[in-house]
Amino acid sequence: MDVSMDLQPVPPAPPPSRIRGLTFDEVRAGVAGRAEMHLPDVVVPLAELAMTPDGNLALPDKRSASLTPWSRSQLATLLGVRWDKWFAQTNGSERADEVNRRLARIGGERKLRLAKPERDGAQADAVLRAFLAPAFTAIDDHKVFSCLASSVRLDELRFVRVEVTDRASYYAAVSAEVCELGTNGTPDRVYPGFLLRNSEVGYAALSLDDLFFRQICSNGLLMPIGGKRLLRRTHRAIDDDKLTASLVLALAKLPARWHAGETVLRLARGAVVDDVVATVEAILDDPTVPRSVVKVAVEVARGAEDRTRFGVVQAITSVAHVQNRDPEVRFAMERLAGAWLAAA
Repeated sequence: MDVSMDLQPVPPAPPPSRIRGLTFDEVRAGVAGRAEMHLPDVVVPLAELAMTPDGNLALPDKRSASLTPWSRSQLATLLGVRWDKWFAQTNGSERADEVNRRLARIGGERKLRLAKPERDGAQADAVLRAFLAPAFTAIDDHKVFSCLASSVRLDELRFVRVEVTDRASYYAAVSAEVCELGTNGTPDRVYPGFLLRNSEVGYAALSLDDLFFRQICSNGLLMPIGGKRLLRRTHRAIDDDKLTASLVLALAKLPARWHAGETVLRLARGAVVDDVVATVEAILDDPTVPRSVVKVAVEVARGAEDRTRFGVVQAITSVAHVQNRDPEVRFAMERLAGAWLAAA
């Protein structure tokens, strides 16, 4: 029987689907929306602040402000106390009296960063985001994204992670360019990109780091190519032109750094680690990573079949992504793993 007519040519395999994520314009719109919630900064004498029994601060202009976890920790530092431990056995009135006595003795001024309450009917007129030095000038996210929009094309990037806390913001963007690390026909795609981290409230500097995002598990790795980060700028007054120039210069280095990072990842696939447990413990021996998280990473590495350098960083970054919910801990773990891999 002639079956030739039933045979159809096999179509070529489709190209890898574009990685999903937010566009630059979508992320920028979110940044602009958050900026609209901010209120003007005010510089006030600390002695003119007063805590109320309900835990809010009364400002000199008669407004009341609730505290975020970050501004509360800053206030505790100003007062010289460990907030939760100090006030565990006191009621609201006793706490307010003690705080006000200490504020009256401290002296000096602070810049208060304020925002509108997130919901109607809030018990305070504003949210106190931070206590800062009077001369502190933040480089806000809105300023960064406006400079980026005016100078470079980022429409081909996709933002795979956007996290904003009361301390900092994290924007992870990747390119459509893919690094295929799979073996034996099993796809394992890594997308190069960058992580922009910023803090409008004095917690951290503005920074850019090389990011390598593994699609199969959504893990990130921050690798300082050549031992240097893309950009780190402390918060101080800077005009738009200078900030734009710094961002453009940093982003222009990305293609060459991505290529170098791909080489490091490929080499890591074939480099066996003698003692993965001791290696993970050494990499994460840093005060920014809680011991409880280190223990989980050690157990994941101990049970993993992959005993290579790639396997070590995969164990660390998987714990940073799956078992951890603190963006700052994730950032620290991804940076520590990437620095070790780049140096090794």
